[in-house]
Amino acid sequence: YHSLAGLLTDTNRIPEAIAVYEQMLGSTPQAYHVRLQIAQLFEKQNDSQRALDQYLQFLRLDDTNADARRRAGVLLIDVGRASEAVDLLNVSPDQDGAGHFHFLRAYALEVSGQVDKAFVLYQETAPENAYYTHAHIRAAQIRGRAGAWDEAEALLQSARALRPEAPELIVAMGATKVSAE
Repeated sequence: YHSLAGLLTDTNRIPEAIAVYEQMLGSTPQAYHVRLQIAQLFEKQNDSQRALDQYLQFLRLDDTNADARRRAGVLLIDVGRASEAVDLLNVSPDQDGAGHFHFLRAYALEVSGQVDKAFVLYQETAPENAYYTHAHIRAAQIRGRAGAWDEAEALLQSARALRPEAPELIVAMGATKVSAE
């Protein structure tokens, strides 16, 4: 089954690959890891809801898989269920990828309307976190939308002090200056 599904995937015959994986799952229920392949194939087809369903079913059996948790969180945000993503993305700081989870959780809070909590989480992003610059840009955007241009500028400057070469930061700083005028 697995080789056939892989071959079908490699030749971009996604619906057929999904059917083979589903057959495999039906005949061997303990092979629940196949749900990850099915979820990824649904994502390739831009079928976020069906991909999300597969990830969530997988996580009911193995909630330790960081990639499945992250993907499910992103998809929850994509399908308009950001408040559910907040809990799913809450992981231990020492877990692999915790920095990305921290950023995504803050984003889920922002999207779900909990802007003040999102702002705090963005600000708590550690400088060694790869998402530090993005977090400060999001925090600056929140302050800018509230009309606090000086505070927004200060957030961008603090991010710039650590990562002056970040192109997204340069764009954000230019947009902040234009918005403030």
